[in-house]
Amino acid sequence: MLINFDDHRTAAALRAFAQLAERTQVIMFTHHVSLVQLAKNVLPENSFALYVLGGTGLAEPLSGEAVQVG
Repeated sequence: MLINFDDHRTAAALRAFAQLAERTQVIMFTHHVSLVQLAKNVLPENSFALYVLGGTGLAEPLSGEAVQVG
């Protein structure tokens, strides 16, 4: 959905998802590390959970601080 969005529009969409998440569960999958970094920059701390899939076959929860980006 966000593939054709620039950073400004992506940030607005992430904020909209965060607002929606106050009422219902929102799940987003991406392989773009830049989206994770943008979410960290524009969303309030602890407003999203990041799970990295792969390796052991289990999803591992990570805080935003634990993610190496850029």
